[in-house]
Amino acid sequence: MENGANDDPDLEGLDPEAIARAEAAVAAFSDDYIDWVRDDVERLKELLRAAADDSRRGHETLDAVIRIGHNMRGQGGSFGYPLITRLASSLYEFIKSRDVAVSDEDLEIANRHIAELDTIVTRRIKGKGDMATRRRVEQVERLTAKRVQ
Repeated sequence: MENGANDDPDLEGLDPEAIARAEAAVAAFSDDYIDWVRDDVERLKELLRAAADDSRRGHETLDAVIRIGHNMRGQGGSFGYPLITRLASSLYEFIKSRDVAVSDEDLEIANRHIAELDTIVTRRIKGKGDMATRRRVEQVERLTAKRVQ
């Protein structure tokens, strides 16, 4: 074991060619991922508009937000988009923490998540992103943390 992924003790004993094929497959899916996740962001926008129009803030609508957030948080980092993972995780935890009622302020915070997700997807911001994007993500995370406590 001399370099790259082969130095990872968790991969010891695995076929290096199989690892290389798997890494190539993930890289190929990475190019398609941003298009898939764009559909998720659009669906989140629709769901939050529906929640805003529903004075009861229907649990079915919010459950769908939770499911999409859960999926996005698990996928983003795998395809080179850790900021998507961060924001989706924050959105997931935030909406999940709302036990009974979701206020207008809660919806605004959820919309801030989605606006940042939309920016990352539209601009295809991989990795850590630029300083301005990281600051906006951190602001959303801080705002969310205040409401979850």
